[in-house]
Amino acid sequence: NGGVFLGGSAAANELDDYEEGTWTPTFESGGSAMSNITVSKATYTKIGRQVLISATCRYTGSSSTSQIVGYNLPFTSASTAVLGVSGTFTHDPGSGNTGYIMGSVGANGGNTNYYFVIPGGRYLSNWTQNYYLNFAFWYTT
Repeated sequence: NGGVFLGGSAAANELDDYEEGTWTPTFESGGSAMSNITVSKATYTKIGRQVLISATCRYTGSSSTSQIVGYNLPFTSASTAVLGVSGTFTHDPGSGNTGYIMGSVGANGGNTNYYFVIPGGRYLSNWTQNYYLNFAFWYTT
């Protein structure tokens, strides 16, 4: 099939799925779709069942005050995986050293959505006007 065998010739050792591409993240705040988002970068690399995604997005609408949920991962996450916090995010103004929020991000099992968790175990509940949301994480398909 053109795959690469790692550690032997058994089928279980064959890496036969590698893919790179772009994707289009979408977001909701308080259950409503968010518009006015510019995606300057959104890429993925899929190696077997593992997917690494990254994105840089800017929001120019009115500042939100409800939980931010990301959607539209390039592949559905495995249904056996619970919310897997496997990466980080920054919510920042793009310059200067003030106004940053940093936290963890990860996929929710069996879906194409992902959550942003800030210190203290709470979800990111605001996206300030003209701020960037930069994030990257791994998940399993």
